[in-house]
Amino acid sequence: MISNPPFRRAFTPAGLLAAITIIGATIAPAAQAAVSVSVGSTRYNMMTNGGYGGWEFFPRLIQLQDGRLMGGFYEGYSEGSPPKPSYPRGGQLMYTIATNSEGTSWGAPQLLYDGPHDEVGPELTQLSNGTLLCTYWNRPYSGMDPDQRGTYLIKLPPGEGATWSAPQLVAPYPYYDNTPIRVLSNGRLVKSLYYQDAPDPGATVLYDAVSVSDNGGDTWSAPVAIPLPSGTLAGEADVIQLTNGTGKLLAVERGCDAIPVGRYSISNDYGDTWSNSQPFNFADGRQRVDAPYLLRHGSMILMGYRGLNASGTLVAALRYSLDEAATWSDQIVVDSFSDYAYPSMVNLSDTSVLYAYSTGGNNYVRQITITGMPIPEPGSLALLLAAGLACLLAYAWRKRR
Repeated sequence: MISNPPFRRAFTPAGLLAAITIIGATIAPAAQAAVSVSVGSTRYNMMTNGGYGGWEFFPRLIQLQDGRLMGGFYEGYSEGSPPKPSYPRGGQLMYTIATNSEGTSWGAPQLLYDGPHDEVGPELTQLSNGTLLCTYWNRPYSGMDPDQRGTYLIKLPPGEGATWSAPQLVAPYPYYDNTPIRVLSNGRLVKSLYYQDAPDPGATVLYDAVSVSDNGGDTWSAPVAIPLPSGTLAGEADVIQLTNGTGKLLAVERGCDAIPVGRYSISNDYGDTWSNSQPFNFADGRQRVDAPYLLRHGSMILMGYRGLNASGTLVAALRYSLDEAATWSDQIVVDSFSDYAYPSMVNLSDTSVLYAYSTGGNNYVRQITITGMPIPEPGSLALLLAAGLACLLAYAWRKRR
């Protein structure tokens, strides 16, 4: 029998309840200020004329392992730049390096890759071993060798003097790509694609698909379609891994019907299969989601895209989710323009994100500031430890009765 009455009382049911209450209060998240997302008032020119037509598009941001910010982009003489006498190799892939850590100043444009066709991209990813991956697609044009169409991958190994590999086919025509390769927690690479049977606006078959690689991009699976309801069109998906399930992925799609509504699908097996695509139903009623780009920022998921404002004007836009895409914030307008967005984003710090977008021929960046970041809910490990401690306390109380 315990001789110390206060100690004994601590192991009574009332004492046990008090201990569990204290434990719960300890592991529960503290009250947080409301999340605030503010868009910088200044838009910075991300890429200047690369000297090959002067029409820049598809800005793509990536932070390299050495800390530098890299911006990739497409340059040609128009949105579509097939080879012609004055531009015999068509559009090309360019890049620039930021001259400061905030991404508000950029160096001279440099050539990334120029094949014999109109290469559209670049979509950039760096692997943990330092290899840089770049995907792009060859825009079809009259007289082009049909075997040269499709989506391709080139690799740049780490080290001084390294050169890009020869193009490797990822998916045949008419599959196209619009977002970077995503690296999953198990090392798998996921590449979102879209199948389009004819150029806009004549497409009658348009759907998203996913190809995966389990060997660092050396080989790729046949594209697996994201199921759509009959008669529905969607494309330009991006994919992100969620944290509330093993192998759980989210795909966000551009709705391409007469009234465009963004869509989403879930995979629970690292992208092998996908749920039926569903339309979003955002609380603010702004349902259009063109060319989505997903980024994890701490415990948040950010979605950049082209949407519409209340007056029907095209805007570069942003939403965020605090609950692994179960719900989304209202639309945040980054910039307004007559056409184009195709955004990308990169984390600068715990409270800052760089948002790149196109206004049709020019690429810009704006800084996004995020404050009031919530603390994640207690994880399963914390709850398990709390339950285990409660059981130990109960056992000790019973032994000392």
